[in-house]
Amino acid sequence: MVGVVENSRLHGLVENEAMHYYLPVAQRIVQNGPSGVLVRLAGESGRAIPALRAEMLRADPAVRYAEIQELGDLIDPEASSWRLGATVFSLFGLLALLVSGIGLYSVLAFAVAQRKFELGIRSALGAGAGDLVRLVVGQSLRLVGIGIALGIAIALAAAGTIEPLLFQVSPRDPLVLGGVVVVLLLTALVPAFLPARRATRADPALALRAE
Repeated sequence: MVGVVENSRLHGLVENEAMHYYLPVAQRIVQNGPSGVLVRLAGESGRAIPALRAEMLRADPAVRYAEIQELGDLIDPEASSWRLGATVFSLFGLLALLVSGIGLYSVLAFAVAQRKFELGIRSALGAGAGDLVRLVVGQSLRLVGIGIALGIAIALAAAGTIEPLLFQVSPRDPLVLGGVVVVLLLTALVPAFLPARRATRADPALALRAE
């Protein structure tokens, strides 16, 4: 039997993938038998372990005890540090997103308050609430878009430094970068919309008299 298999890792998750080939047990030109056997099961593995152990002992009478472990249990100790790092970075990222959203809302609310006279004139000249919201949100998102473009450029420039911290994810992955852009735009949309919506509820006459 001849087949083609993918490159794989043998001793660790972070080692470089290498070419491997597989031989039937009967054709192994070695003195000792295999130290382990990989078995793919359908369904819950816990229920199949006793039957699997009995079958292995029956197949090789020289084996007195067969230790069976799930592949996940062998990988988890090495992957735990990656999971911890991903969790910590995710929490810090969410915190930074929350702080930036609050800061953006404060800045935009102040900017809209400073433009009450302008918005009042626009409203008095016939601009509707939707027009004012689109104006404020559009200008805010343009500024956010410039910041996102600069951030993506910096991320791409620093990709070589970031790559060792990632596991099986490219720092230049277009799906990841696209997802980041969408999240940032949504995060900016809410702080931009709320002050703009509040400004449309103000009486234009009061805004003009206040100036």
